[in-house]
Amino acid sequence: LNLSLYYKRLFLVSKGNLTKAVFHYHFLEWPDHSCPASTADLIKFSKIVRAERKSYAIPLVVHCSAGVGRTGTFIALDIVLQRLQQEKKINVYDTVKQLRRQRVKMVQTLDQYTFLYQCCMEYVSKSNRKKPKTSNIEIIRRDEKGKQHYPDVILEVEQQHIAVGNGGKPLFNIKFPKSVHAGSLANVSFAPNEIESDKSV
Repeated sequence: LNLSLYYKRLFLVSKGNLTKAVFHYHFLEWPDHSCPASTADLIKFSKIVRAERKSYAIPLVVHCSAGVGRTGTFIALDIVLQRLQQEKKINVYDTVKQLRRQRVKMVQTLDQYTFLYQCCMEYVSKSNRKKPKTSNIEIIRRDEKGKQHYPDVILEVEQQHIAVGNGGKPLFNIKFPKSVHAGSLANVSFAPNEIESDKSV
């Protein structure tokens, strides 16, 4: 990870004779209402924060400016990566919807929502690259005739993006690129949407 992309600070907070340490991780290259330039950098940063939090056994607070766009994206990323690692399942749609039930506008923009899927693809692709070269990784291309070459998991990704509810209208619409490393997802299943539709979200 390029260390110029984040700062780690230590604050000592005191009251009377009691002093507590607060570790502050500041990811620098993330404009408001947008996304980092690199999925790999944010994934690595997320892993660093999680690993150090585990070693200190302390609570974690995530913040940005309004506490919804970048904050929601970072929290959602942590959730989906943990589920990928532990269960080999992806469900970005339900993750975002669950967050929005707890705080409005979490994962604020289309770019941020799409970025979560890109992070999943990066994570799974990298995991497969660590396997022996004999592992079956292929590039699946969408041709003019449609999606007959796409595995079921890719179709489910497309279904999951629909209606992260706003008055019953889809909030995000994603157009996938003409080629993806779909073979990289061979061992990953996409969890069905477990949260009922809620137009108030």
